[in-house]
Amino acid sequence: MVSFRKICLAALFLWLCVAITVNVLGLNLYFPLNISVTPEEELYRLNAVRFAVGCLLALIFFRYLFEFRPMPSLVIVFWYAVFFFIGSIIYAIKLDIDTNKLYFLIGVVVFGILIQLEIRQKKRESLGSLYKRDHF
Repeated sequence: MVSFRKICLAALFLWLCVAITVNVLGLNLYFPLNISVTPEEELYRLNAVRFAVGCLLALIFFRYLFEFRPMPSLVIVFWYAVFFFIGSIIYAIKLDIDTNKLYFLIGVVVFGILIQLEIRQKKRESLGSLYKRDHF
């Protein structure tokens, strides 16, 4: 199960690298492999991303202001997926997006669950050691 999670997370990493590269070259790539979407769907996804980034930054600043420990990198990715999912649902209702265009949220949920399982595994592995790593 651990290797399956690692393979899926590696696939997500490769997809992100490809999406960044083609974006720099002038082509938009939407999750999972859409090159073009309708302007309405593009606005919807942009609003969901904006919501997720804003919530994530608010969470990070809140933790900093109240002097909590920094979050490990996988936890940040997990919370981004949670906020993106919530923002997607909110804006799908607000902009009246058809449910057949929300299929990509299944991938977001699957990757969120895999990331959560990986975080739990890391916690279990570092529980017995004296030196607790933060996995940054």
